[in-house]
Amino acid sequence: MNVNKDGAPESYTYKIYWSDTKQSIYEETYSTAALKDDKVLTIHPDLGLIADEFITKPAITTTAVDASDNDETLGVGMAKVKDNAKVVNVDPSTEYTLTGKAVNQSDGSPVLDKSGKQVTSSVKFTSDPRGNASVDLETPEFDTTKLQGKKVTMLETVTDKNGNETVKEDNWKNNPTQTVSVDKVSGSTQVKDSVIKIGTNVTMPDTYHYKG
Repeated sequence: MNVNKDGAPESYTYKIYWSDTKQSIYEETYSTAALKDDKVLTIHPDLGLIADEFITKPAITTTAVDASDNDETLGVGMAKVKDNAKVVNVDPSTEYTLTGKAVNQSDGSPVLDKSGKQVTSSVKFTSDPRGNASVDLETPEFDTTKLQGKKVTMLETVTDKNGNETVKEDNWKNNPTQTVSVDKVSGSTQVKDSVIKIGTNVTMPDTYHYKG
């Protein structure tokens, strides 16, 4: 309501705006003269075209494999994990950093290298004009000897140029596409001669058989 210098109403202004952002959509003012003698004022605001925009949250899915042969089993010894991440619904044409960390699938504890640090790797990437990206990340080599028969899961986080978290995948309990198995070496020995002759120089041939 707009009043004159005497405090009497002289016009009314109505506004239409978004409830969340308070951004004005339409505004119009009517004189009080239009409301005299019990006149009914019918308002026909022209709001133009208003389209609903679905806001989809950023998401990431990854697939982990053995870097040496692209299968899902790491050999025993020094090995690397290659992880392909599909990132969607981030800001278009924007630089981000993808960070991958290796954890034990059994309890989520970090997989450590020889120096006792967690096996991790980071790579920068730029999203396409639609806000999507396909990013390959490879861990440094780490020793899998103590992980024989166990499983390793890769957890991924995307951060912006200021280090703020954009999206992450931290499900280590049940995430088969992000998990690789570590092979297990087993073996046995076979002595060639069952009878050993007594002497000063005795040779006993022994063959070791292993698989894995």
